[in-house]
Amino acid sequence: MDSGSPLRVEKTTLKPVIKKTYVLDTNVLLHDPTAVTAFKQHHVVIPMTVLEELDHIKDRHDKTVSREARIAIQMIDKVVDTATPQQIQEGVDVPGTSLEGSPLGTLAIYADQRLSDNSAVPYLDDTQAQANDNRIINVALRLQAEHPNEFVCLVTKDI
Repeated sequence: MDSGSPLRVEKTTLKPVIKKTYVLDTNVLLHDPTAVTAFKQHHVVIPMTVLEELDHIKDRHDKTVSREARIAIQMIDKVVDTATPQQIQEGVDVPGTSLEGSPLGTLAIYADQRLSDNSAVPYLDDTQAQANDNRIINVALRLQAEHPNEFVCLVTKDI
């Protein structure tokens, strides 16, 4: 099946892989307690505020919601079980692989912190008046400010 024309080879350049970070809101983990494994090959961040909310929710009388909170806490605990505090802040490999054989990414717990006094990005003022949602949003803003060339996404079911 020779057409008489020479074989053309075109060069392609691969685009650099951009690191993707997904910050999970509490409601995502209540909807799907296994959500930490859903972001294949990427970095998942759970703000400390989310862990605090899950801890309060697990003791509620609504058995369905409290069960989902307990399952989410157990999933997170399995991932960070033997890691040091520093490793947990930087990101721990989520054990296992996807159906395609790719790693499930990393999971980090992020302590809610101020950015800086002179930052253009809003930060927490350490008062009780700060809503938990604002703290979670602030984590995503801080990560984006620290890593401007990376993709940071807040994952929430809030409208």
